[in-house]
Amino acid sequence: MKISLEKDALCYRLGGDALTQIECLPTLGRMFLQTRNPGGGLGKWVESVAPLVVDGFNHAFDPDAGLGFSMSHLMAMHLVAGREALPEVPTLDFDFEGCPAGISLLEVPGISEPGAIAGFADFFGTLPVPSEDLEEWRRENSASTAMCPCCADAAEKRARNAELHPFANILEHASICGIPLRCRLQSEHVDLTAEMIPSKVVAVDGFLIVNDLDDRCVLHLNLRMVHAYRIDHAQVDGQKIARLSIYDMHGNLNFEISCEVEEIAAVWRSLSQTTDDYHQSDEPECGTQ
Repeated sequence: MKISLEKDALCYRLGGDALTQIECLPTLGRMFLQTRNPGGGLGKWVESVAPLVVDGFNHAFDPDAGLGFSMSHLMAMHLVAGREALPEVPTLDFDFEGCPAGISLLEVPGISEPGAIAGFADFFGTLPVPSEDLEEWRRENSASTAMCPCCADAAEKRARNAELHPFANILEHASICGIPLRCRLQSEHVDLTAEMIPSKVVAVDGFLIVNDLDDRCVLHLNLRMVHAYRIDHAQVDGQKIARLSIYDMHGNLNFEISCEVEEIAAVWRSLSQTTDDYHQSDEPECGTQ
């Protein structure tokens, strides 16, 4: 079936097997790579996505893109003509068990090759899927993010006052001082690393959105899901670095933000103390559900 994104309002499920789909991804060329987990998202520009799949392993890896993802959790790929906020941007979604659309490749006009995603989908053949049906299927295959009442109250408090969260101080400091950060999104289905120098930090609907100085990448932190964090040091290739680890209420490590300037950890601790009491002093200790 020849896809015409300009006329169709449908989504399309790609045919073929997952391994062949993955092996053909380099043909797409330059794309914006967006990854997601329950704690938010991390995206960046890549010249191509070229994962390596090794026999006997359940993960695919693209060292150049800093990307890894689970083959065993990958359920399907879908072509979406455009999201509400980006109606003119064709998207190739990787739907994973527990996290549908955990990876997206966005074909941005003027930067990506026009028609690359539609041509990719046409090569494999497609099954039209009404967008309402796809949304329902994704809801059924999403992992639960249920919270106990006290965690839910604390989550809404963080969301209402996102600009007062310790992370806002830490990221604003990096923006003002031009400090390079290494951001890593982690989950069972995907792992992505991106380098950035924050240029702008804004609070929108409970998210902190951080744009890179050169618009190469963007970080979204869902403060509703930030139950705990830790500031410490780690050794990477023999070098001591500062590290901020971010956990959700189920104990999952969602993000790591690190800096090669090890002394910055002390600065982060100091910055977090200025607002930490506001967010945590009256939040009771509780179990997760």
